[in-house]
Amino acid sequence: MRYLERIEHNLHGLSAVSTGLCPDCDDCRSAFGDFDVHDTEDAEMFAFRHSEGLSFPTEELAEEAARVAFAEAVEFQDVLAEGSFQRGPCDICDSRLGGNYFPWHAVTSDDKILHGESACMDCVVYLANGDVPEEEPEEEPEAAQ
Repeated sequence: MRYLERIEHNLHGLSAVSTGLCPDCDDCRSAFGDFDVHDTEDAEMFAFRHSEGLSFPTEELAEEAARVAFAEAVEFQDVLAEGSFQRGPCDICDSRLGGNYFPWHAVTSDDKILHGESACMDCVVYLANGDVPEEEPEEEPEAAQ
């Protein structure tokens, strides 16, 4: 299967596909420990490291504050998706080449955010600019002599 065919197949039914961190994604937020909610020394309060000195009376309020703080950190680029080296496969094009892979997101047909872990650099560039990587030509079978 060629590059664009693999992408079409793997992203079928998804919309708004993008790479990088999503400010509303709890999976992305959990990759940054400073936004993990924990009990404080006062067992009846909750906090997270990013907002040092603040504490909340319920875990739900602390989680909501951590979500807002993470969304602001993404917006102001205080946290970045730097990618991580792995040997594939890419969730989007099935490439198994080693390289830096990045988180990606899409909206499902039932309007939920889908979090993906592994988008290769070719897919990052394709989704951003529409540039298709050069593909190796398929080998021609040798003619019978």
